[in-house]
Amino acid sequence: MAKVRGSDAGPPLDGRTAWSCVAALFMGPQNHSRFNEAAQELGLTAGALKALLTIHHHGEQPMRDLATALHCDASMITQIVDALEARGLAERVPSPTDRRVKLVRLTRAGHRAFDRAMAHLSVAPEAVLRLSAQEQATLARLLLKALSLADPPIDPPNLRPAR
Repeated sequence: MAKVRGSDAGPPLDGRTAWSCVAALFMGPQNHSRFNEAAQELGLTAGALKALLTIHHHGEQPMRDLATALHCDASMITQIVDALEARGLAERVPSPTDRRVKLVRLTRAGHRAFDRAMAHLSVAPEAVLRLSAQEQATLARLLLKALSLADPPIDPPNLRPAR
């Protein structure tokens, strides 16, 4: 069996190391490929999929808030929302408090697209699947606890019992 990194003279077994490992798995080539596959399946660019996920997580919001969340300018967010609208996944609606502001929200089809995307994105990387069942359960418990301790707490998306 290979030596476990983090033991002996390795990195400290602390929050920074744990989060760095989660980030490395998340940003690794396997997850990157899954993200692009999910976007392709939906006929979206990676940016449009990121917008769809953001709208789902944060709910109906002004276009400028979505642009801020995605770190892009107004013209880019207009193109992204145009693409979501063209596929029937999102719609622009007037703000009830400021007629100058357009809100963007997901349609029913957009929520279904979110579920389809999460079917790809919630598959654990091979490295996690190589952990024993007990190790996977421990990891899941700890990550669920971390989500519950966030301010505000974060609900894990699309986690239904396996059938």
